[in-house]
Amino acid sequence: MAWASSQAKLLISINPPERVGKLSARNFGEVDLTKSPEGRTVLVVEDEPFVRMIAAGMLQEGGFRVVEAPDATEALDLLERHQVAVVFTDINMPGLIDGLQLAAIVKERYPHVKVIITSGRQWLGSDALPSDSVFLPKPYRSAELSELVERQASRSD
Repeated sequence: MAWASSQAKLLISINPPERVGKLSARNFGEVDLTKSPEGRTVLVVEDEPFVRMIAAGMLQEGGFRVVEAPDATEALDLLERHQVAVVFTDINMPGLIDGLQLAAIVKERYPHVKVIITSGRQWLGSDALPSDSVFLPKPYRSAELSELVERQASRSD
C-alpha cells in the first residue's frame, strides 16, 4: 500500500524490497507501448519525480502500462507517439502549461482520452474541471487510483 502527497512532501510506501526496481521510471522503456491493450495505457504527468514514480508503480501494480512525463510539454509529445487511454495529471507543474490547461488541450486534441486531475494543494469541484475530467485529491491510495483509472478507461462517451 502506498500514499502519495506532494503538498506535505511525505510519502509512506510499504513495498517488499524486491519490488522497488520494478517501480523505476526507466523500466517502462522495455515495453512496446504501441502494442499495449487498448484502454490500458496511462500517461502520468507529475513534476515531483518520487511522487510520479509512486503513482506509476501503483498503476503498474494495478495492471496498467504507464508512460511518464515531468511536465505538460513532454506529456503532449508522448500523446503524439503513444496510444494513451487515460492522462493522470497534477495541477501544479513547471512550465507554461499547468495540469488544468493540459487537460483542456487533451480534451480538444484527443477527445477519446480520459483525464484525471490531482492536487494536494487545492480541491476542485466538477464545475472547475474541463469537460469529462474527474478530480482525485492527494493523498490517494493505490486502490482509489487504480479503480478511478479503470472506470475512466472503460467509459465510452
